[in-house]
Amino acid sequence: MQLFAKDLMSQQYDIIHQDALVKQAVEQILMGDTRPTGHKNVSLMVVDDDNTLVGTISMYYILYYLRPSYMLFGIDSSEVSVRAEVEEFVKLVQNKKVRDIMNTDGITANPNDSMMTVLDRMMRNRLRRIPVVDKGTMVGIVYMTDIFHFLFDKKMA
Repeated sequence: MQLFAKDLMSQQYDIIHQDALVKQAVEQILMGDTRPTGHKNVSLMVVDDDNTLVGTISMYYILYYLRPSYMLFGIDSSEVSVRAEVEEFVKLVQNKKVRDIMNTDGITANPNDSMMTVLDRMMRNRLRRIPVVDKGTMVGIVYMTDIFHFLFDKKMA
């Protein structure tokens, strides 16, 4: 049986406006839902004023930008002494706007894309989730963990 993105996608996802503060994204992620696989949503779909998908923000991106800016340029953290307190870095990242740290790669799936096409796109682009878009409108999201559980966890199938 051929599986498609529409068969695997979750229609339960959280959104956030691109001009919201990262602090709000953190709160939404902390309070996020748990999917049937038992995995907690750790990402939000970012929309603009027209409610159009413009990116994603996740726990990964928030933690990535939490680090001091000089670490973003490949400096080995073991060779650097961090002078500021962690709390200061937390405040700095929380006061940024979502648009400043969101992923804007624009990689999406179509509801009729095969599961293998979606999985390949995710692996090639190192994505843990991929929005499913139909005629310009987001209709769901496929999570890597959901594909894994669907394929290998016979209790879920």
